[in-house]
Parts: sequence; C-alpha cells; structure tokens
Amino acid sequence: MDEIAVEIIPAMMVAIVARQTAMDRLYAQKVVEMMNRDDLVLFAARREHEGYVDNYIGRVSLWLAEPDEPEVWKYARDAALINALYVNERARSQGIARALMLAAEQEAVDRGRKLLAVGVESSNDVARRLYESLGYAYRKCGDSDTYKTSWDEDAEHGGATHVEVEAMLMVKALG
Repeated sequence: MDEIAVEIIPAMMVAIVARQTAMDRLYAQKVVEMMNRDDLVLFAARREHEGYVDNYIGRVSLWLAEPDEPEVWKYARDAALINALYVNERARSQGIARALMLAAEQEAVDRGRKLLAVGVESSNDVARRLYESLGYAYRKCGDSDTYKTSWDEDAEHGGATHVEVEAMLMVKALG
C-alpha cells in the first residue's frame, strides 16, 4: 500500500519541488528568499511504495512572517498563513492536501503559533470544504465576506501577469 510522505524542503531543493508541482518561477524565488530569512517553511508530499519514492505530488507553504496580504494581517493579526496549497491533478482526492495541511499545522504549533489563516478563492469549493473539515472557520473582513488579493505570476511568453481574485479568509485556533 502507498503511503504519503510529507517533508520539509530545504531552500536548495525548491527548484525540484517547483518543477514537479507546477510552482510558478516568481513564487519559487520568493519562497527561497523567505526561507533564507526563516520566514517560511515549505512542505512537499510524495508517495512511498515498497521502498520506492515517487516525485513530489503536492506542496504547501507556511508563512511565519507578516503576509503580503494586508487584509489577512488586518483581520487575523499574528496568524501564521497557509499559502499556495497545490496537489498535482493526477494525485487529487487521495488525502495529499490533508496530509500537507496537517504537517503545516503541526509545524505552526511546534513554533508556538496560536492561529492559522488561509485565504481561499471564493469560487474554490473543493478547497473550502477541505479547510472546513480541518476546523477552519470563516472570518469577516470588516463588513465584507471577501477581500481582494493579487499576485504576479509568470506570463506564458516571459514577463509577469498580474492576477486579482476575491478570497475568503478562514482561520483556525491551534491548541
């Protein structure tokens, strides 16, 4: 039977995880910079079967510093932030995302964090159900149920594309 192995990835391995889990080049650079300041922990998952270890099939970042998203910081001050949870399409619905989340939550507890936050796109029902099943609850952002968030990602032919979406803030108290 296959087992899911989740590991903390050192900065020198980010490029490998990035290639195998569709991580954007600009985000990968940011991850390494944050890791070098001890502001981020990157987790990656892969399957183990009878001693054979597969390629990385999922990843998640645990941001320990103030996030780039002012709305998250404003409404979930002092929270560590779950960011960029991703599982390869062929590996979805197999418990990979849950395993990654549980590892990130444990690391946050081990580092003395009391609150975790995650911004989830309003249209991403699958992710919202996962976070709800893990005990995350919605938190209003002022008078609104959502907030605008944005980032730059690699454009198809070089350069960067600016992406903007509506997100919902979900938080979980850690025990």
